Formats: sequence, structure tokens, C-alpha cells
Amino acid sequence: MIAPRISICIPTYNMAQFVGLAVQSALDQTCGNFEIVICDNASTDNTSEVLAQFQDPRIKIIRNPENVGAIRNFNLAIERASGEWIKFLEADDLLSPTCLEKCVQMIERDLEVDVVSVGRTRIYEDGTPFLREVHWETEIASGTTVRRRVHIRHNEFGTPTDVMARKELLVSVGGFDTDYGTYLNDWDLWLRCQDQARKVAFVAESLVKVRSHGGQIGATGAKSNTDIDVLYKMLEKRWKEYPVLSELGRQGLYLRLRLGVPYVYRGLRQVMRHKIGGSISQWDTFQRLYRHLGAMNLFVLIVWALIYYPFFPYLNNRITNLQRVSVAGLSQPRSETPTNGGKF
Repeated sequence: MIAPRISICIPTYNMAQFVGLAVQSALDQTCGNFEIVICDNASTDNTSEVLAQFQDPRIKIIRNPENVGAIRNFNLAIERASGEWIKFLEADDLLSPTCLEKCVQMIERDLEVDVVSVGRTRIYEDGTPFLREVHWETEIASGTTVRRRVHIRHNEFGTPTDVMARKELLVSVGGFDTDYGTYLNDWDLWLRCQDQARKVAFVAESLVKVRSHGGQIGATGAKSNTDIDVLYKMLEKRWKEYPVLSELGRQGLYLRLRLGVPYVYRGLRQVMRHKIGGSISQWDTFQRLYRHLGAMNLFVLIVWALIYYPFFPYLNNRITNLQRVSVAGLSQPRSETPTNGGKF
């Protein structure tokens, strides 16, 4: 039997309402040489019944006898994968049918590519799209170039669902770091990957759909400021030999995370586009931003916008290396249905 070239890894925990859609999106790929590795982290909902509906021989299901935590579950998926390449797919996200095909085109274009990152469309819990985030250009950059760019840009690789990487590389850097407790710090993994990657490919096309809802680790971490503590620790680990840089990084993180500066660009672009396009009223836009950001972040958004936006929109685009474009469907009401369990 020929070993699959790509392993689509789907770690899951209590995501029965979404995991079937994720698996089907993987099966719908136009590129056929792959397997699907599903790591069920001792789910207590009807995940088993949902997965039992799929009889495709390419699907491999691993059920943990007990919950081992999100980080260990992701690493188990990597360990159990047979493919040369790992394509992450979080259980509540979706792949576009040509996602693997476009990724394979990049790795065949240059055999030194070790990591591929694609653009994404963010969707609400009910599947309604509200934001498209894609790289500025399709390119293959050297590892040195990517390492240099990370000093002026944020997470250039994206969410786990955005990324495909060589299994050998993921194993050599140790997979997801368990030092961050229950928080799955994918940015830390991407930084360690870029330290060893020969080349990194970026695809300027939205090829995945990333779902936003209240049960995600990223959402709950932001609400409790866990993400600040995690990034503090990451800075200390990476810059432990440079205490001055570490302290400057911590101060910067306080401004970016505590005061809500990361939300400025996204929220402001939505406000400006709706104001110009008239797709929804300004009051509705304000209400949406208030629900999404909270009072403090919204206040900072408005103040920052008055000072910053008129002068530097292009610079902000280039720093993030992402084009963020509101898409049709934002005017649809956002689902507020409580989620069932955690993301993993």
C-alpha cells in the first residue's frame, strides 16, 4: 500500500456539531493522495456517532481513553500521521476543495519549501462569512527572509488550519509546546519552525474557513487575558539572553493585548467600508463592534482611529502582511447560540 503524501490532522473534543462538516470538507479535496487522522480527545458528546457515519478507508480515528489536553492531542495527531506533510484542520473549521491542490503546487514548485500558509475566510458559528484575510502575494520566501520579517510583523503563518508543514520539521522542533499549560500556542510553533525552515510558501488566496465562536481556546483566552501571560512566557523563552528586548516586548504586548490595539485595523476597516458602501447602518456597526470588542477596546478603537487611520492605512497593511476584506454576509445576524464544549 502506498503511503499517503499528506495527513490531514483533525484534533477534536466535544465538537460533534462541527466535526462532520470538517471531515467532509477534507474528503472533498481535489488532490487525492491523503489520509485523515482524527484524534478524539475523550469527547463526552455524540462525536463518535457523527464520525461513525464516515466509512472512507482514508479516515483513521484515534480515541484517547482519557482527556490528555488540547496540546497533547494535537501532538498525538502529528505522531500518528503517516504522511510526509501535515495539514492541520481544526474540528470546527473547513477546507476549500482545492486547498491541498494549491498547497501541493507550491511544494512542487520548489522542493526546499518546508511550510505552506494559505489565506482564510472567517465565518460565524452559523457559517456566515464576515472577513477575508489573505497574504498580499503568492510567494516563496527564504527562511532568512521570513525570520527577518517576523520582527516587524505579527503571526504571519496564521491559525493551525492555515498551515501545512513537513512532519519531519514539526517533529524536529518538538511540536506544540506543553509549557503553556492548556493554551495551544500555535505562534510559538511557527516561530520554531521558521528557525529551521529552508523556505516558506504563502498562497494569496482564501482556501480555508475559520469559524469564530465562544467555545474556542483563543476566545476564552482573550477574555481571561491568558493570551497575555502566554505571550509573555514566549518572549522570555525566545529572548532570555536579551532581557532588555524581553522587557520591551512585554510592554508592547501590554499595549497590543490589554488595550485592544490588535482589533483596531479589523474593526476600523469594517466601519469604513460599511460607511462608504452603506451595507449596514452606522448604529448597527457600532453595536456589532461593542459586542465583539467590549467597551474599553471600542473606546481605544475610536481614539486610535482618529489619530492613526487617516495617515497610515498602507503601512498597517504591509506590517500585517494580510489583506483584510469584509465579505458579503456581514449584514446577516450573528448566531449567539452557546457552543457545546471546548475546541479540542
